[in-house]
Amino acid sequence: SLMPPDSSVYLDGRFLGTAEDLSSLGAGLIVDPGRHRLQIVRPGYQAIEKEIEVEPGEEVEVEIELDPSN
Repeated sequence: SLMPPDSSVYLDGRFLGTAEDLSSLGAGLIVDPGRHRLQIVRPGYQAIEKEIEVEPGEEVEVEIELDPSN
């Protein structure tokens, strides 16, 4: 994916791992249906927060690009 591999990924405030950890899983993340908050944080970059809505049985593909903060 597009984010720096050492970015930290949080779901609803829970640390999931680095972008690298998650992409090496190969499989999508299993997430409960409903609304979730995804955060990608890395020093030197603008933190990104996304609301995702997950349908039952749906797999969510997340592609996020971080902008270097000025």
